[in-house]
Amino acid sequence: MKRKTLFSIVALIVSMLAAPNLFSQGQQDEDGVVTVKMASQFWVEPGRKELYESFKAEFEAANPDIVIEPVAMSYTEYFDKIDIVLASSNAPVIFFGTEAQIKLWKEMGYLEPLNEHFDIPKLMTEVSSPESQKKAEIDGNMYGLYLEACPYGGLIYNEELLEKAGVKVPTTPEELLRAAKTLTIGNQQYGFITANSPDNLQHIMQEVMLIINGFGGRIINAKGDFGVADPEFIEGVKFWKELNKADAVPQNMVYNTQRKLFFAGKVAMCLDGGYFVTWAMSENPELAKKLDVAYPPFADMGSQTDITFFFINKEATDRQKAAAARVLQAYMQPSFQEKWVRQCGYPVTMKNAVTPAFREEFPWFKVYEDIAAHGVSMAVKGHETQSSEIRKIVANYLLIALNTDSPVEEVMKECKEELIQVTR
Repeated sequence: MKRKTLFSIVALIVSMLAAPNLFSQGQQDEDGVVTVKMASQFWVEPGRKELYESFKAEFEAANPDIVIEPVAMSYTEYFDKIDIVLASSNAPVIFFGTEAQIKLWKEMGYLEPLNEHFDIPKLMTEVSSPESQKKAEIDGNMYGLYLEACPYGGLIYNEELLEKAGVKVPTTPEELLRAAKTLTIGNQQYGFITANSPDNLQHIMQEVMLIINGFGGRIINAKGDFGVADPEFIEGVKFWKELNKADAVPQNMVYNTQRKLFFAGKVAMCLDGGYFVTWAMSENPELAKKLDVAYPPFADMGSQTDITFFFINKEATDRQKAAAARVLQAYMQPSFQEKWVRQCGYPVTMKNAVTPAFREEFPWFKVYEDIAAHGVSMAVKGHETQSSEIRKIVANYLLIALNTDSPVEEVMKECKEELIQVTR
């Protein structure tokens, strides 16, 4: 039986006033308060949690006829539960997802076309990435509001640790491996972190594909075939395995725990997204002052990139849909967008989010803008409705390659054979 894991984080909210001429006014609520359920991991993430709670309060104060009801799930559980939540009789009105889910969710009847709620031509001139917004369009209808372009491949490093060890910022895989080894001190300090635990296959794919993509590996190659057994893919897997076997990466540890080590100042480097730096500001402000971001140390600039969206539930009532549009109107205002980009460190919905003052304060932001231009979609091209299942299969074989003595070539050949069988 094929598994259909639906990512859906729902979303948010906030700020006040409607954006003139960007949305239609929608149906006014004249006979009671409308509750808009919003499911998202942001309701429980440090830093973002406080931001979203404050905007919920601001929005409701300015719009007393609408109540935003958070549907909160942690990141580690969200993607396993959202499909159940969406299929329930009490599903959220606004929810978050990625490019990988759009076709599947449309087929399952979850997505409301936004054309009647948005001035789409004007929207396309206002968003920071029209190419990203266009990914939510199917047959002339826009089904999602672009939220973020989320490239994960920036090389985040602790300047203090590198300087103390006399290590330069790596610019090649070989330099990264040497630096990771040099910066590791027993189990007191690690040179690098990368996901290697079976607890969360999403983390495996998010982190390990950064390395594999850097070597030129793709799940679907240029010929349109499964490329998991291609030389470039195998080279990336071998490098990831070598990093782990060099005792430079904490083992048998869930990735979120590895991140906590980083925030405690006990890790020198990682490949991750801009949100990681802003998260550090919340967890350990003193550490955050020591962090910087460099381009990934690989020849291929391709990086796992989530293109994320807000969606409105097609099964919601007309009043709920109109209320949801007002919530998203508020979300798109500069008062929220400028704060949001500070929390996530990515190109966000609106051009107006990134001010000259922001660029001066966070010069590393350009790294993520440039990486986003080379982004590798998490949707499996040609198999979009099976992306979640395919990525889980690949993650399982990556773990087999890491934890057994079987030649990587053989393991990934078996992976390709299973992918072909499953997608026939």
